[in-house]
Amino acid sequence: MSMELLSAAEIDVRSADQSAARSNWSGWQWFGPDLLTKLSLAVVAVLANAWNITNYPAVGDDEGTYLAQAWAIQHGEGLAHYTYWYDHPPFGWIQIAALSWFPATILPGHLAVAHGRVIMPVVTAVAVLLLYTLDRRIGLNRWWSALAGLLFILSPLSLVLQRQIYLDNFAVMWMLAAFVLALSPRRHLWHHTAAGICAALAVLSKETMFVVLPALVVALWQGSNPATRKFSFAGFSSALALVGVVYPLFALLKASCCPVRATCRCSTAFCSNCTVKARAATSYPAARRRRWLVPGSTMTRS
Repeated sequence: MSMELLSAAEIDVRSADQSAARSNWSGWQWFGPDLLTKLSLAVVAVLANAWNITNYPAVGDDEGTYLAQAWAIQHGEGLAHYTYWYDHPPFGWIQIAALSWFPATILPGHLAVAHGRVIMPVVTAVAVLLLYTLDRRIGLNRWWSALAGLLFILSPLSLVLQRQIYLDNFAVMWMLAAFVLALSPRRHLWHHTAAGICAALAVLSKETMFVVLPALVVALWQGSNPATRKFSFAGFSSALALVGVVYPLFALLKASCCPVRATCRCSTAFCSNCTVKARAATSYPAARRRRWLVPGSTMTRS
């Protein structure tokens, strides 16, 4: 009897070990190739975008503007180096300010545009990892997901625009993160709430991402559990509104949402000193100002 029990116990242990080995192998078989593919895509993204990044393409005026605004944030000068007119939400160059200090520290002899461009391959690598994860979650196999990632990296348009310091690159990264969280297989409430936060950060990086929100709502509808869908949408919309309202709230607190009386540099409405100076500068007749003709001709004064 004892021998039979011992044999049964050995068989149970052996079967348990075999099942554990099969589960471990199947887990590695599922996770390992995906991990290798993700790492390969990240390496290709960094190498393809970092090669000759300081010389190609030519520096654009938008890059200089965003770098100057990031410099203003780094040095405590406000949201911009000039009067901020709410052209874009400020979160885009806040990220540039937070990331470009490290390249500026290790590459002090390069131009400022090099400090900003060095961080863009990292942003592209994160975006392609999110894109691959999103492709897998919508049902594409490994090869089609990898092909989509390669097209995202090696497209001629991508090789030009993803190298440059554009706010769109940050916005795309946050929006891809929102889709990945909305289609989480665990269907957790906090994942859907985090999707709303990422969507708000995408809009605050570049306001054009607002047009993608309807597609994100559809993805959240498909990725949520019907039994708890109302809670998922409540968490998503609450996070999206609470984070996104920071931008209009800032404008409201700065009295920039509606037309107000013009103010002078001393921040008081029409102080006498500044008003007198402005009138003196504009009241002098233009016909009596000194005018000089071009060299070589008769110089006269009016």
